[in-house]
Amino acid sequence: MPSLVTPALPAGTLAALTQPTIPGDGGLRLRPWRAADAPTGTGFHTPHSPRHPAAPT
Repeated sequence: MPSLVTPALPAGTLAALTQPTIPGDGGLRLRPWRAADAPTGTGFHTPHSPRHPAAPT
């Protein structure tokens, strides 16, 4: 599909900037993903997850 909108910023412009941390209620804090988070999130995408059944063959 062709891009019908001219980019507002050149590609990669924001890559070097520090990503924000957003405070929330009750001590919640949204922050950028870290490599140390990987072991926590692996269960969401395993082939045995009930939310991701195997595709029919």
